[in-house]
Amino acid sequence: MKKAWLALLCLALTGCVRVGGSNPETRQEEPDETETVKQTMTCSSDAGSYEFEALGDQVKKSVQTENVSFEELGLDAGADQAKIGEAISRVLNDSYGSLKGVSTQGEVRDNHVELTISIDYAQADSQALIDSGLLEPGELDSRYVSLERTETELTSQGFACRAG
Repeated sequence: MKKAWLALLCLALTGCVRVGGSNPETRQEEPDETETVKQTMTCSSDAGSYEFEALGDQVKKSVQTENVSFEELGLDAGADQAKIGEAISRVLNDSYGSLKGVSTQGEVRDNHVELTISIDYAQADSQALIDSGLLEPGELDSRYVSLERTETELTSQGFACRAG
């Protein structure tokens, strides 16, 4: 039962960002000025947080962190934290360990679990991210993960986003 909760928890960490194809041949050769401005954005809620680095509207990197209480996982406060940590690391590695450009970390802290998934979109394969549930497929004409669309999606889910 606990392993099922951990697997479900990892699925809950799936990203909300959208992407379509990432065919490099369809990218514009000459980006306009707005596409070359470096941006950062942080979105947070009680459920967790996202941090994004972008060049123009194109997200280059993201870090998603989620804190889940032992109670939400159906675990006792006195549960063996070392075993929980090992199980979380195993589930994260099994789920995302083979994905290029993706790193994961799970830590047990004071009666909750902190899960972190980092994605470097320059290294990652968009289709592999979609297949693993870390990205939602977007419009077919999308060439990249859009910071603007991601902000809209996260805001609609109750996250507060701020640039800078």
